Amino acid sequence: MSSVKVIGTSHISSESKTILNQAFFEFQPDIIALELDLSRLQSLLTKPATNSHNSLTLIKKIGFKSYLFYMIAKGLQNTFSKIVKTEPGVEMLEAVSIARRYQKPILLVDQNISTTMKKLSKCLGIKFIWLVIKDFFRGIFKRRKVPFDIRKVPDEEIVKYLIKELEISYPCLYRVLVEERNKYMAKKIASFIGKNPDKKILLVVGAGHKDGIIKLLRRKNIECA
Repeated sequence: MSSVKVIGTSHISSESKTILNQAFFEFQPDIIALELDLSRLQSLLTKPATNSHNSLTLIKKIGFKSYLFYMIAKGLQNTFSKIVKTEPGVEMLEAVSIARRYQKPILLVDQNISTTMKKLSKCLGIKFIWLVIKDFFRGIFKRRKVPFDIRKVPDEEIVKYLIKELEISYPCLYRVLVEERNKYMAKKIASFIGKNPDKKILLVVGAGHKDGIIKLLRRKNIECA
């Protein structure tokens, strides 16, 4: 039997909640692991009001370029969430709710968000801006139509295509946001299993991380699905 089950989700899709609940009852895990660090979990649970003091503190931590990128990404996620009438991080909130209801420990496996954003700032130079402008005018999906319903978790073929496009078009973003975080999360899961070999872990991550993490865990001889 697999010791790790990896669930690929969408952070704004209510379908993620259904997939998560089904996986939980079928797999019966001992631990629920989340693609979060402590600060992101606290932010999801408390939803602090945004003000100038919080913004200045964040800029000091991660730099202005990373802050700007973060706010744009956050704004897009909030917009899409309103369209599909869900909360951002809906599946993570559901995972926390399940853990509390059935008294399951939570393991946070993602890299600290400040570390990720500091690394990201090195990507956001003139070359990056030029690539964004170029892709804006030519259309990143010009070569292939990609059917995408934001109300649902995208299927594996679409996810693989999008991740590959990110790797080709924006290699620095891919390395910082996907590749390095996959390695970090896989290492943390492997470390936990090394100390707790009999525990079954349900790992909840964004769909773009699922395939990469499974490959890394299997290289460490960890059974996963």
